[in-house]
Amino acid sequence: MDSYLEIEMEEVKRCGPQLEDLADLFHHIQSFLPVQDAARTCTLSKSWLHAWSTIPTLRFYKPLEFVSSKRDISLIHRTVQRYYQHNIPIQTFDLRIKIKNKKSASLVNKWIQKVATQRCLKNLSLVICNVMVSSKFILLDIFSAENLYTINIRRDGRSSLAGSSVWVSQNPVINCVSLRVLELYYVEVSDEVLNNLFSTCTLLEKIDLSSCRGFMKIKIKNLRYLQKLRLVSYLNMGSTLWVTRNSCVSLRVLELLDVEISDEVLNNLLSTCTLLETIRLSSCRGFKKIKIKNLRYLQKFRLKSYSKEEEDSEILEVDDVPSLISFQYKSKSKYWCYRKNPTFNIDSLSSSLTELSLFDVIIDVAYFDKIIPKFPFLESLKLKFCDWSPEKLVITSASLKKLTLRLFGREWERLFGKREFDVQVYAPKLLHLFYDSHTIANLSLQNPTTPEKIELHNLKLGKPTDNHCLYKLRELLKLSSKFDHIGIKFDCLYYLDDVLDMDIDDLKRQFPFPATNVHQLLFYSFSDNGLVHPSYFDALFTICHPNSILAGDITHNYSNLISELVRRKKVDLKHIEFKNPSNNKWEELTESISPSTFETYSPLELKPYWCSP
Repeated sequence: MDSYLEIEMEEVKRCGPQLEDLADLFHHIQSFLPVQDAARTCTLSKSWLHAWSTIPTLRFYKPLEFVSSKRDISLIHRTVQRYYQHNIPIQTFDLRIKIKNKKSASLVNKWIQKVATQRCLKNLSLVICNVMVSSKFILLDIFSAENLYTINIRRDGRSSLAGSSVWVSQNPVINCVSLRVLELYYVEVSDEVLNNLFSTCTLLEKIDLSSCRGFMKIKIKNLRYLQKLRLVSYLNMGSTLWVTRNSCVSLRVLELLDVEISDEVLNNLLSTCTLLETIRLSSCRGFKKIKIKNLRYLQKFRLKSYSKEEEDSEILEVDDVPSLISFQYKSKSKYWCYRKNPTFNIDSLSSSLTELSLFDVIIDVAYFDKIIPKFPFLESLKLKFCDWSPEKLVITSASLKKLTLRLFGREWERLFGKREFDVQVYAPKLLHLFYDSHTIANLSLQNPTTPEKIELHNLKLGKPTDNHCLYKLRELLKLSSKFDHIGIKFDCLYYLDDVLDMDIDDLKRQFPFPATNVHQLLFYSFSDNGLVHPSYFDALFTICHPNSILAGDITHNYSNLISELVRRKKVDLKHIEFKNPSNNKWEELTESISPSTFETYSPLELKPYWCSP
């Protein structure tokens, strides 16, 4: 009988929760809570207190800023020391810190050294802001942990000073044979260290090297589990990529920016990595032909050509890519006279395509007429023309939901003068229209095309040819429930100090109620030193009452704009607020505000409160 009871008690012990199990459960719960709430669990019981004091995830950072105060650094030091002395497991170590001097740099390396001795360490993340002028911060022992799964090291490039940098030591100990993810951003690492790391960590699944320096040639071999490879050269320095054949057959994502790669290496890579789902090649050099063949899982392809002005663009061959749904092609040249025709056959693309983008290319009518019929499921179309000879552009699609049109630019106008043509859109399912051109005079949306959101950019107002643009703009405001953004560019090539050649009273008679569906009205690319006459602002505020107004950061004197808004307080404005650039606070705009308040190169933000029509 006693033996039977002993067996029963043993069963209860095995089935009941153990202290270790409770600690793991508490750690799991605390990991989902904000830090302050997780810390408050200490008051629930001794078990919760023990769980908090031994939590295996250590994250030291503040929202939108770096750890830098002596108090915070002291807290981190005591915590790391306690975990090290009591052999408390650490699985994740996440630190965002500002390196001010050699002492803080030395402390960070000591913390990493102590954390790296943990056999259970799986994730190491460091974001470093080095503010030591013209001084290197050298990272030690970041590859020494045996069971490390993820390494994420980045230097904060926005706040670092010239000459300061973050380096990986020249002769590091590499023990992280279980490493799966390597992410380095703005970090300096030598060819030897990088290639030794790749040859040791053969289980790598993701490599992301963005804007890193110190190496010139990257060798990829025997990484059979690699699924994502992303390389971004630092300041267009053009690192060379060398990949052995069949070395990364599991690759799903390939992204190369400003990287040099030969025809042989690139096409061997594309022919052996048959599981590729995403390919992005931007401003890469060294190859003349790209063969996209037999990639049955490829869904997204983006190519930004690197070819020099006098050279032919890279030839693109596409065949047997039935899953392709997104295709983007962009010419590299900034000059119109060197831009080329697309170097691929539009008929070779899959008919299941839903996103198509063609930028800075020369397209004739015959080529354009193939696009819509070829892709019956097209939902997003982005076009930026540098040449369009016909006088009419007609876009008809039953499936289109998002349309982006960038028509001509500064250089086209300089070479050939301002040229208008009709743009007609018939797309009953259209939700978002992004239109970037100097005029909307001939843009028309055929019924029942009524997009939910329209954005207009770079509309140019000058004297006298563009005055009718205001009438057309007001008509266009009837076509959508929301105009997310309207960008007005004042053309200083004309004498804008003259009064606008338009009858404002007639404008009010034709449109007695101003449109209230404009989220933001943006003015930019002008110097308002009395050049822009108040009548231009009067006309704009007659046809629409925007929810917010932004004068772009190129402007620096807003006298006429401010004067017109103050005047309208007696007409159709309750009051208006502006964000004071000196304290970044919203204040009411009154006549007593000194003009010097707005003499700044910062954008001027205004929030008008209009009277009901």
